[in-house]
Amino acid sequence: MPNAKLIGCVVAHPLSVAYRALPSADGGGVIRHDGNKQRAVCGVSHVWVTADHRRRGVGLALLDAIRRNMATGFEVPRNELAFCQPTARGRALAAAYVGKDAFLVYDDVE
Repeated sequence: MPNAKLIGCVVAHPLSVAYRALPSADGGGVIRHDGNKQRAVCGVSHVWVTADHRRRGVGLALLDAIRRNMATGFEVPRNELAFCQPTARGRALAAAYVGKDAFLVYDDVE
C-alpha cells in the first residue's frame, strides 16, 4: 500500500474505575466529575482524525473498533467507555458517542 496514509488513530487501554462528567456551562475547559466511582472497562486517552476527515464518522468508527476489540468475545458497552480529559471537540465526540453529556471520564495519573 504505497499510497496509504493515516487518517485517524485512537489510543485506549483497560480501565476499572471512572467518574461521571458534570455538564459544562461553556462546553469546554477542564472537565469536572461527580466524584462517585463508576465501573469502566476501557479508557480512551486520545482520539485523533485528520482535519480533512473529521465529521465523517472516522472517530466513531475508531471508538466502535475499540469496543469490539478491547477483549476477546466481549464488546465494551458504550456506558463503560471512559475518556481522559478530552478537548472541547473530544468532549463533543464523547457526548455524541455515548448519547449524553454525562459520559465517563478518568484521570490518567490515577
